[in-house]
Amino acid sequence: MTQVFWQPSLCGGRFENCIIPLEFLKDLSVFEKMIFEVAKSEYRKANPDRQRIPSDFAKGIEIGLTAVEAGSTKPVFSLILTSALFIHPNIHYFEKARDVIVSAVQAASEDNPISPYISEEAIACFDRLGRGLRTGESLNIYSSQGSAATLTKDIRKRILLASPKLQEYSEEYVVRGMIPEIDQDKLTFQLLLFDGRKITVPYTIQHEQIVMDAVVGYRSKQTKVILNGVGIISRQGRLLKFESLESIDILDPLDIFVQIESMRSLKDGWLEGTGTAPSESGLSWLADSLDCHLSDKIVPYLYPTEDGGIQAEWSLNGWESSLEIDIDKKSGYWHALHLANDIDEENMLDLNTQEAWKWLVKEILSKGDAFI
Repeated sequence: MTQVFWQPSLCGGRFENCIIPLEFLKDLSVFEKMIFEVAKSEYRKANPDRQRIPSDFAKGIEIGLTAVEAGSTKPVFSLILTSALFIHPNIHYFEKARDVIVSAVQAASEDNPISPYISEEAIACFDRLGRGLRTGESLNIYSSQGSAATLTKDIRKRILLASPKLQEYSEEYVVRGMIPEIDQDKLTFQLLLFDGRKITVPYTIQHEQIVMDAVVGYRSKQTKVILNGVGIISRQGRLLKFESLESIDILDPLDIFVQIESMRSLKDGWLEGTGTAPSESGLSWLADSLDCHLSDKIVPYLYPTEDGGIQAEWSLNGWESSLEIDIDKKSGYWHALHLANDIDEENMLDLNTQEAWKWLVKEILSKGDAFI
């Protein structure tokens, strides 16, 4: 016998058009473990005289993904009862568990304690649930009374850090760096981060050739890599190591993050005693903005300017184009010159707006028809 148990909804770009990426299914797979864990906790509360959970407490009960409905993408989780001859005596604990999880997430979103709702063991389940959520995405869950709670990347972190026992947690992580050494016996390598720290990363045979190429290219300091996988993060938010590696690729020398990372070490006076160092917050904003709006085919060369700004430059089919960016005011001065016929163009841009970025992309593409 099968009965609908829970219908959360997934919101955000990847979940449009009733789509759940296969990589996100591993997040949803932890639902059953979490429900079972909280159901056991509810049983203990209701039976304080019992020292152990009955061995057949969850016998004959499974939770499975039985459908995906449209609207906002809604995975349908159902209770699968292996015997249809009777109502399982512990079903109400599972239903109570669903409502308790909703209450806990709701409490965390309001910055309230969650310990009155779920145990340390149940909190640990959040190390996997929602790990794959990205900025702007959410998992919305609903109680039997219809109240809703929203799990985001930030709220998941808040829930995990509510456990005083937890010293580290996992998170899907993207990082760039260089590979100075490899241990082929242990199938691990050392990743040198741009801040000078080294972390250990495990790899599999499928990644071996890229890892080897990166090690060879380390001496020239030219070969940099980008890693995507599951990182282990300290309570203070510091990347400690990688638990697993999903992908690794050699970076293009013009990679936005690599270019900007080299500017983070600049200090005031970097230009022969003059020159203001660009701000950390401004560099982070610029890296995210360029990565979001520019395709790999129109990546510029980036240079720091004396006043703490950044200049982006493109050379396209006779056009020399530049954007002088005030990274703190988030504004830009666009200038383009055609060397053959002296056509001169300029424009001031408010880079806080989507319209400005769309105009910029269109303008760059119009100067380099090879990229259109």
